[in-house]
Amino acid sequence: VEKCELEIKKLEAKYNCPFKTFISNVGTDKNTTFLQQLEKKYPVWENDFNLWETYTTELDRWKKKLNIVLKG
Repeated sequence: VEKCELEIKKLEAKYNCPFKTFISNVGTDKNTTFLQQLEKKYPVWENDFNLWETYTTELDRWKKKLNIVLKG
């Protein structure tokens, strides 16, 4: 959990937004400026996206498991 949170915070700082905002900005046709600037500044941003998505998914999964254990 701690490692996921740390890596997520690094990516949020790098891209100056939380994961959900990042996905929204990348996936919105109206926000082509964001995507153009992103590709110019970070040509391999897709690698970070994949890591970010993995860490976010793993963090959610571990939090759910912890809740189940704590509720016992």
